Amino acid sequence: MLHRWSNPDYTDINSTVRRCTREGCTMLKITRHEPDNYQQPHWTVWDRQDGKGQFNSEHVPECTGAAAPKKEKKIVARKAVAKPAETPKEDQPYRLVEMRVENFRKLKAVRITPDGAVVTVSGRNEQGKSSVLDAVYAAIGGKPFFPATPIREGEQRAEIFLDFVGLKLTRTIWHKEGGGIDHKVVLEYADGKRAAKSQDVLNDLRGSPIADDPLEFSKMKPKDQYDLLRKLVPGVDFDDIAARRADLFETRTQVGRDRDRAAGAAASIQVPPNAPTELVDVTALAAKMREAGEHNTLIDQRAEGREIAADKIAANEDEIDRLEALVRSLKQANVDLQAKLDGAEPLPEKIDVAAIEAMIQSAATINAAVQARIDQRAKVDERNRLEGVYDDLSKQIQEIDDEKAEAIAGAKLPVEGLDFGDGEILLDGLPFSDASTARKIRTATALLMALKPDLRVLLVREGSLLDPDAREALRQDAEAHGFVVLMECVGQGDANGVVIEDGELV
Repeated sequence: MLHRWSNPDYTDINSTVRRCTREGCTMLKITRHEPDNYQQPHWTVWDRQDGKGQFNSEHVPECTGAAAPKKEKKIVARKAVAKPAETPKEDQPYRLVEMRVENFRKLKAVRITPDGAVVTVSGRNEQGKSSVLDAVYAAIGGKPFFPATPIREGEQRAEIFLDFVGLKLTRTIWHKEGGGIDHKVVLEYADGKRAAKSQDVLNDLRGSPIADDPLEFSKMKPKDQYDLLRKLVPGVDFDDIAARRADLFETRTQVGRDRDRAAGAAASIQVPPNAPTELVDVTALAAKMREAGEHNTLIDQRAEGREIAADKIAANEDEIDRLEALVRSLKQANVDLQAKLDGAEPLPEKIDVAAIEAMIQSAATINAAVQARIDQRAKVDERNRLEGVYDDLSKQIQEIDDEKAEAIAGAKLPVEGLDFGDGEILLDGLPFSDASTARKIRTATALLMALKPDLRVLLVREGSLLDPDAREALRQDAEAHGFVVLMECVGQGDANGVVIEDGELV
């Protein structure tokens, strides 16, 4: 029995969808509209129950429905009904409700309508699991995110269709004549309006180049991870905080070195136990020594004069006998001289220069000890001053650390144990790169959901590494933030997933 096809239920630039209207038949007919000047339109058939598709119109399964046609039911939600043009709201999220993929990488034809927040994509290796996630990645990211061979071997074109509530994305990829590939993307809103620059709109909706793949976050450089996480702490200038902290830390480090050098210098100076506190004035002692010498020389001269006078008296008396004629004059001379002697004041005591000489000899030792005490005191004072500067800088650094900690605490980061280090993200106090793959996936998915991109679809490529508790936490996060998570797993998957075998759903 031949199929009886309905009027179009859905039409866009790339395809038209019709249903078989016979009771009991579950077949959909999808007519593909190829790129201009490439091929004539051809059609394929989809089974609405399990998503399998037949790509050759010569092998359409026979209709299994009743002979009498059933009453058509119009699927109003899927019709392209003309409405007044509406501008998408900037804060409107788009959640994935359907994806169809043909001839992309290892896939033949796959149609997935997510039922629940987490959809496992499972199966044996090399059957096409990764191709499902790669299709989403390429459709949203564009040519820079295409795999090396995006079109299935032996085919000429591939198509990816993603239906987000209120937004439909179709990306077509084909082989160019002469080699290479080309592609186009169509982005259509619920009112039928199409984006003029579809890729720019997708980039804005995506929000981040790794917004749909947590493992890409794990591969980012620590500084790039750090900058992305800073978006969760608005109003905080981390660069300014880091610069101020670095300046204070460098200054404190130098002050600490100067302080330690001063302390070491003070400790290395040896001060005798009984060293005086005042320096000996060697210059003053030398002047006193010089004055004493001059004084003693004068006394010696005076003493010598008196000895000469006494000798002359004796000589004169000896001459009395020889010079009687001169006796009277000489006697008078003696009387005069005696009078002078009688009137002369007593001679003062001589100054003891030995003590002065001893002080001069010990002055160098005393002064060295006093200078050592002075130098030590200066270094101790310098150390104490620098200690105060060091403590003040430490206080400023702590204030900056407290400022950052308060900002982070107020931001309510999505994962317990997530923190900011010096230019990198810390997880449980350790660099993010040191965490296990499962912990990275769990942290990255929570972080990317918290960033709230407008396209609410997330790809998890190592789902087999997540234990049941981690999967449940992921499901709860996805439901709370309105996400659909496509999680690749090796094996048979679960009730909320699909199984890929040889590029098709089984």
